[in-house]
Amino acid sequence: MGTLPEAVEPKKKYNPMAILSFVLGLLASIFPVIALYYLLAEYGGAGYVQSLFCSVPLTFASIIVGIVGLVQIRERNQPGTAQVAVKGAWMAIVGIVYGVLVFGLDCIMLAGLILPFLLGLA
Repeated sequence: MGTLPEAVEPKKKYNPMAILSFVLGLLASIFPVIALYYLLAEYGGAGYVQSLFCSVPLTFASIIVGIVGLVQIRERNQPGTAQVAVKGAWMAIVGIVYGVLVFGLDCIMLAGLILPFLLGLA
């Protein structure tokens, strides 16, 4: 007689919200680099400001989606739940951190552009 197979646990899947937060955080970090390119190149400041304003919605989305992803991961990984456990908390955390850092960098770069005009130095 053959032996009975042991119960196989389902594989953990990555939370889609955590993945989206990670990707949005990476995309948001590209725009300040583009802004610095426009600032240091001969093109002037128009592309600088546009690039910074493009990254702001991505940073907010990265932070919000990352928080939602962390909450979903925590809820699904509680003992006694019938749902399949998920992983990917590190991606949600990195997305949140990227979002906060890039938003802070955007604020600093915009202040550096606007402050001289407000103080009458430009």
